[in-house]
Amino acid sequence: MPEIVATITAGDHLLLILPSGRMTRSRSEYLAFHESLFAASAWTMTFDRIHLQRFGEYAHALYAVTFDDDGAGPAPATPAYLSLGFGQEDGEWRLVHDQNTSVR
Repeated sequence: MPEIVATITAGDHLLLILPSGRMTRSRSEYLAFHESLFAASAWTMTFDRIHLQRFGEYAHALYAVTFDDDGAGPAPATPAYLSLGFGQEDGEWRLVHDQNTSVR
C-alpha cells in the first residue's frame, strides 16, 4: 500500500465518508479501511471524471463511479459519486477528504 500512502495527507486529519454514511476522521483509520479493501481482490471500480477545479492551495475532483464488489460485471455494480479534496503540503497535492455517495 505504499502507493496510497504517498498520495494522502501527512497530517492526522483525513475525512473518509462511505456510501453507508460511515465516517472516519484520521489518517490511520483511512489506511486501515483501504488495507482491508485492497486485500479483497475480486472487486472492480470504474471512474468517469465529471469536474476538476483548483482553488489556490485546495483542489476538488468529482467522479461518477461504479463499484462491483465481486468483479462479475456490470450488474450488480453500484453507481456513486466520488468527491476528492486535495490540499498543498510541501509543494505536493495530498488527499484530505474522500467522500463516496451512492446514486439511487
